[in-house]
This record gives sequence, structure tokens and C-alpha cells, in this order.
Amino acid sequence: MPLGDAMHRLARSAPAPLIDWLQGLANRNPRARAILARLSSPMRHGAFPIASGPAEGLLMDVAGSRPSYLLGTAEPEVVKFLVEQVKPGDTVFDLGANVGYFTLIAAALTGPAGRVMAYEPMPDNAEALRRNVQINGLANVEVVEAAISEHDGTAEINVGPSDQAASLVTVRDRGTITVRTVSLDAEAVRVGAPAVIKCDIEGAEYGVFAGAGPVLAARPSLLCEVHRLEEGDEDRFEAILRGRGFTLQWLDRGDWTSHLLATAR
Repeated sequence: MPLGDAMHRLARSAPAPLIDWLQGLANRNPRARAILARLSSPMRHGAFPIASGPAEGLLMDVAGSRPSYLLGTAEPEVVKFLVEQVKPGDTVFDLGANVGYFTLIAAALTGPAGRVMAYEPMPDNAEALRRNVQINGLANVEVVEAAISEHDGTAEINVGPSDQAASLVTVRDRGTITVRTVSLDAEAVRVGAPAVIKCDIEGAEYGVFAGAGPVLAARPSLLCEVHRLEEGDEDRFEAILRGRGFTLQWLDRGDWTSHLLATAR
């Protein structure tokens, strides 16, 4: 049996509390994180079935990203939001889709009658995202290799220590590349307004949603990872959405990022 398959089978058989504990330990302890990264490296390349959750059974290549995607245990607050908000036939916007874990979940929930728009600007991530869509035959997903911004066009994106940490608005340590940009409103006109938006765009959310008009007028449910670039940023972002008539709930408040749930009144 290939090593990746063996590690995947072992991880699937581990009790969920143990997996959660190990993930928490890795988040807190750099040494534990390095050890777990080495142990899980065989699962980081190649397609494996997702072990649990709404995308259970779908194939995914995490392309060097988080093996916990394959277990179906990653970011449970985002998964819970999608399960509660996405209905069959919905249009879902996945802003900052990365390699496609939440795209796959949204595609499973909205079903063939729905539509998932997956936006990802980093070329390697977008290629992995397209591959994950293709190997599952998901005709209800469109991958858009572009960053969500205030305007259609191009922009320089700052590249971080991994492709999962690129940002239009904050300096990273690996230089910049030029990427295509699209606006929320233009995309809503092109494909129809979304019923649900999941957003993780590394600090660009302030400008994107401050300038959004028709897409917010359609009253989508929104879960956004809000990045603190300056003191008071969370309050300013909250004011943007509250001023558009949304009811807000902070699911967590971290040192650098927080998750804000916005629903129509």
C-alpha cells in the first residue's frame, strides 16, 4: 500500500477528539507543528477521499496544504455556516477558495441545480482547485482565477511564506506577482447574485464590501474572516455591514483574525 494511502487510512481511524487535540497542539507549538507536518507529508499530494462531513467521499488533493481537509475536520465554524445556510439550488460565492475544500462542501450542499463560484488568484492554488473540481466531475462549479477587489482589472498581490497567505493589501515576504481582479458587483451581474458568501481574502474585505452595492442589496448570508490590519478594524467592518441592514454575530475573536457572520434581517 502506498505510504500516502496508509497514512490516510490511519488518520481516518483516529478518534476525532485526538485529531482535534493534535491540531490544537500544532497551532500552539512550533515543534509539534513541524513533527505533524513531517508525519502527514505523504497525504499532502495526491487525491484522497474526504473522510467526513458534507463533502464526505469527494476526492481532494490538498496540494501541499492542510491534511485536515481530508479528514473533514478543518475549520468547523465555516463548515457549520455552510451546512446551515446553503440550500439546494443556491448560488454560492467562495471568495479566496484556496485549493477548494469549502468549494467542494458548497458544491455538495447546493447540488447540481445550484452554482458555486470559486475565486482564487494564486496560480498554483487555482490549478489545484480546478483539478479538485475536475476529478469529482462537478459541473456546478466555476473556478475564476482572480482576486476579489473593488475593481475589475489587475493588481499586484503580495506573496507570503505559502500560497495560502497572499494578500492584496498587506506586505508579505516573498515579493509580488500580477493577478487579475474582479469586483463582487460585476460578478453578481455576470452570474447572478449569491445567496451565500464565504470570504477569506486576507485583509481586502474592508474595501471590497465597503464598495459593494447590488450584491449586498440581494441580502446574502455572509461568513467573513476579518483581518485586523489596524486597531478598530473589526468595528469598522461591522459598521459597513450593519449599515447595510445585516444582523451580525462574531463567532470568534482572535488576535489577528476573527469570523463574522452576517445575515439579513
